[in-house]
Amino acid sequence: MTAAPDVPPLQVRAMGVTIEIRVPDQASRDRLAGQWSRAVVDPPEKPAATISAWDGDSDNEVVRDYGVTTRVTMAGLRATAGRRVNLHAGGVADADGRLLALVAPSGTGKTTATRALASRLGYVSDETISIDSEGVVYPHPKPLSVLTDPSSKHHKLQLSPDEVGLLPTPELARLARVVMLHRGGDGPRGLSRLGTAAALLQLVEQSSSMSQLPRPLRTLVGLLHDCGGARVLTYDEIEEHLDDLTALLAEPDDVPPAEELVWHAGQEGFPLVESEGPLLARLPFAEAVEVDHELVVLTESHAWLLADLTAAIWLHVAEPSSMQDLVAAAQERFGAHDRAEEVVRSAVATLAQENLLAWGSLA
Repeated sequence: MTAAPDVPPLQVRAMGVTIEIRVPDQASRDRLAGQWSRAVVDPPEKPAATISAWDGDSDNEVVRDYGVTTRVTMAGLRATAGRRVNLHAGGVADADGRLLALVAPSGTGKTTATRALASRLGYVSDETISIDSEGVVYPHPKPLSVLTDPSSKHHKLQLSPDEVGLLPTPELARLARVVMLHRGGDGPRGLSRLGTAAALLQLVEQSSSMSQLPRPLRTLVGLLHDCGGARVLTYDEIEEHLDDLTALLAEPDDVPPAEELVWHAGQEGFPLVESEGPLLARLPFAEAVEVDHELVVLTESHAWLLADLTAAIWLHVAEPSSMQDLVAAAQERFGAHDRAEEVVRSAVATLAQENLLAWGSLA
């Protein structure tokens, strides 16, 4: 299908960049413009990317429109990769632009929570929060994606934030609070603090292109420090916690003392010739940090939490090491053990299975 020659494309701003949507007819353009009412760019600008409104093979209008929303978001993520921390999160902001980020996996309640809070606070996004290294947030006021057919994850109605009466979107906002949403499960309900290592793991898991940033973990740690650390909300119904979340955003800033962290710059290549050689070395990683007796290692697409023996092994092989060296180092640190080599080999196997270490030989 091609666009009618007299129908101009629709442009929307997503995460601070302009995305152009080519449309097949005026009715489609009007419908999408209504859904994207808070993001329409007029007059037109040079777009960062162009997508088509009719990509995909569905004849269902709801499914097609959800596809447009998804492609706009993906285009915005690609355009900002390596420059922003892009979190899978809903966001609301107060009148001063202080933003509360609600971080959670897709399909676990972000839209519901964002919609409920946006009756009190300004709507920024129900899906993606795009943050620069200084904490500035670039709004993504997309349509709210509301699941209407539980049997199809792509059958989500696109509702304009104006249509459902959400409060205005600020032009810019600044990250002020980070809350991880955990719905259901065991444990007491309500807000609680989350340690730095655990927060890094969850933020990396709910992010896009994190390893493309120059110093990804440093950037995350800096953002967490400036907004008072991360919290977790364990809940059943979000309506029961709206007062607590609103009050959290309104609290005076409480910047905690800087933690003692040990940083390890990323490694791009493998220092050995890959083989079944006698030496063990680190595989490429983006960055690592020691915090609270734990070690967080970020690879291209995942963050790993290492502790005790696995952390000690990974740290020791900053230079290629033999099994004999590793066993000796482990016993020096943790004490003599009658099955030391067996235990170390098991830990090494775990690290190798997760593609953190590999065997090889010197060239």
